[in-house]
Amino acid sequence: MTTLRDMPMITIEQKNRFREAALKVEAERDELVAWKDYAMRELTALQQVTHQLAHNGTMCWDYSRDARAVMDREPVASLSRRDARMKAEALEDMANAYEDHHEILDHLRDAAEAYRKQAEGEA
Repeated sequence: MTTLRDMPMITIEQKNRFREAALKVEAERDELVAWKDYAMRELTALQQVTHQLAHNGTMCWDYSRDARAVMDREPVASLSRRDARMKAEALEDMANAYEDHHEILDHLRDAAEAYRKQAEGEA
């Protein structure tokens, strides 16, 4: 994997901006994880109530099953796809800034394409 250290044509200021952007993405991811945890706790409580109501015959079982189906979904794919999309966009922006450096440009576009495929669920 190529790191910022491996790209000597990038200035310290640019490397710092990339690091700041990465930290911002990580903070946003952490906020999403916290929100998901909160939502899952609330959905679990809702599912338990709807299950009990359905068991007592006062509510249709479909509501409880629907809540369980949402809880069983795997959220990791959507977060990793979002992260891949954001990385691809950042790499494409960087490639646009280095139009006269063909070696770096090719590397950035290849990396952006790989992230695009990951974001679309192909990788």
